[in-house]
Amino acid sequence: MAELAGGGRTEYLDAVVSETLRSRPSVIDALRTATTEIELGGYAIAPGTVVSAMLTTMHRRGDLWSDPLAFRPERFLGDKPAPYSYMPFGGGVRHCIGASLSLVQLRTVLKTAFSALDVEPAPSREERMRLTGITLTPSRGGRVVLRRR
Repeated sequence: MAELAGGGRTEYLDAVVSETLRSRPSVIDALRTATTEIELGGYAIAPGTVVSAMLTTMHRRGDLWSDPLAFRPERFLGDKPAPYSYMPFGGGVRHCIGASLSLVQLRTVLKTAFSALDVEPAPSREERMRLTGITLTPSRGGRVVLRRR
């Protein structure tokens, strides 16, 4: 909120958005079907085999992210994550077509909310993720406490 009040800069806001998508990605995985025989992680993959990149698991790997269950936007300030360790919208040429729009929307909503409201987590236990269609959503709706400044 302090960064946004200063105007112009959005590095920390961008880090909050990135950490939110790392800790709570909108999809579980990215499915692909092998079209040719390939080797993946030392395993032979035959044509027609469905392979899944488990994004939620990758974003919680301790060898890729220090203290992976903690919400720490600071991890996105400075150095970029290792290649293919952060893929909230899938990866490669078939990543989510709506990725750019969703990032603009998320930043706009947060900027607008933080400019007029104090935002706090609701006083309850942490929400689990729930599969709704093909996306993950907060199990109880992502409750927060909003107070006008």
